Amino acid sequence: MSNSSSSNHTMSPEESYGRLDEFLYTNQNDAKSFTVDDDNHGMGLLCAHLKDDQTRATTVRLNKHQIGDFMRSHGFKCESPTLQDPSTTAIHCVRPPMQQ
Repeated sequence: MSNSSSSNHTMSPEESYGRLDEFLYTNQNDAKSFTVDDDNHGMGLLCAHLKDDQTRATTVRLNKHQIGDFMRSHGFKCESPTLQDPSTTAIHCVRPPMQQ
């Protein structure tokens, strides 16, 4: 079993985007929404909030703005934290309903 936390510190941007692609592909049909955050030191977190109230997450060597841009490029609508809710710094992302 590998130690993923130590491997995250040497992860290249390409590996990070590959991990995001795989995570999004695996969870997009079961997730109600996603949240994006980071530790302000180069490690980002993408969480999938599933329909059965479970949460799955992955960490990458990108900041939350880079992950938010990735999610937008994959068709998600992402909202930055608002001043009305100072309890969170996370970006909230949802896939807009399909237009008919």
